[in-house]
Amino acid sequence: MWKVQLFELNYDELEIRAVEEVVRSGWITMGPRTSEFEDAFQRQLDGHRCTAVSSGTAALHLAVLALGLKPGDEVIVPALTFVADANAVRMVGAKPVFADCESLENWNVGVLRWLRTWRTPPAGPMGTNLWAPSVT
Repeated sequence: MWKVQLFELNYDELEIRAVEEVVRSGWITMGPRTSEFEDAFQRQLDGHRCTAVSSGTAALHLAVLALGLKPGDEVIVPALTFVADANAVRMVGAKPVFADCESLENWNVGVLRWLRTWRTPPAGPMGTNLWAPSVT
């Protein structure tokens, strides 16, 4: 039995209606709602172009490509995660290094400094799941 819930669903009628509208429209992917989402997200990014992708795995893969990770780089990923985090790192030939918190009572990530090697690019948050080179 798991002791830590990965996420807590917080859906209500608003989300149910939104999904129903999309399904009834016949546009499950790449339709008007996708364009609306991309436009709204682009406004949040001060006009930087964005593109919706099919999954978190695809998004993580694009992120590691954009960051320029290469074979031999090491990327610190959480030990309790989805396989997509490590897979995205492996897709570019980099090596995932798994990190865990100290205990259920102490979620300290200070362990990161001990996991970094000369193969670990300068760390900065990438999404919510990976640590990789900072983008400036």
